[in-house]
Amino acid sequence: MRIGGLIASCCFMIYGVACTEFWHLALVHSITGVGVGLLVPGIGPTLQKYNSAAHPKRLAQASALPMFGLQAGMIAGPMIQGAIVGDATDRDRMNIAWLFCGSCMLIGFLLFESAFGRIMNHAAFKSTKLTPKQVEIAMKTDAQPQEEFIDEMCALLRAMLTEGNEQYRGFRAWHGVAQQLISKVLDESFPFLPKQTPEDGSQAYYEALAAWVAKNGTEEHHAFWRERLPHIPLPGVDIDNAHGMLMGAFGAMDVHGGNVDVAQAGRTYTRTVSHSTTRRARGDSTESRPRADSVESQAQAV
Repeated sequence: MRIGGLIASCCFMIYGVACTEFWHLALVHSITGVGVGLLVPGIGPTLQKYNSAAHPKRLAQASALPMFGLQAGMIAGPMIQGAIVGDATDRDRMNIAWLFCGSCMLIGFLLFESAFGRIMNHAAFKSTKLTPKQVEIAMKTDAQPQEEFIDEMCALLRAMLTEGNEQYRGFRAWHGVAQQLISKVLDESFPFLPKQTPEDGSQAYYEALAAWVAKNGTEEHHAFWRERLPHIPLPGVDIDNAHGMLMGAFGAMDVHGGNVDVAQAGRTYTRTVSHSTTRRARGDSTESRPRADSVESQAQAV
């Protein structure tokens, strides 16, 4: 495609100065045809493949946008060329018109080259093994291409263990015990997750992943999880946040004379735990967590 674009651009530029005989015109025409033939067939399929991967839900709009530029060029091109050529009696103006035409062709080809370079490096185009839904999620979360991210993490680990590197963390990688500990930390940092199975909706997979996110994630990551998967609680995070809501349920009941509806309290606690993530995802307010001594005293009273 690159060769075709360069050939077509150069041929358009020399039409005016090189074609003084009929056979000159035929020769330049044939070479131009070869250039255009190499350029045009590669544009449509590449754009279609990119649009299908990057914009599966807006395929019609993505495919229609290039047509606006085509129509604008077809409207403006004849008027500009007509103004340059004039009454078509001046040979110099004719040569300038062809030179202008070839220059526009070259600029268009360079724009195509730039756009196609970005398309080839786009995550959606590289992730041909991903489903359209996975590609959409990767784009929304501003993810790097998978292979590029893995290579970057490998390079970062090497930098952290290499003396003299600005990322060096001070661990003596030549020491056997240090090597064992580093290997242990890396192995335990990435647990084996269960396989996703359609039978249970991948419940076991997401529960194991939730435990990993709860342990290693920040509050921002926890909020992202609650927004996307509110029905799967984060172990050790959402349960703790539900304690305050449980104490609020106890406090709302009649505790005078030791009369407490324990069954109702248990049902309230169950609902609190199972729906705590949903409440937080909606932004509902929750009461602050009570002090430990207050929790103990109320539990003893029950």
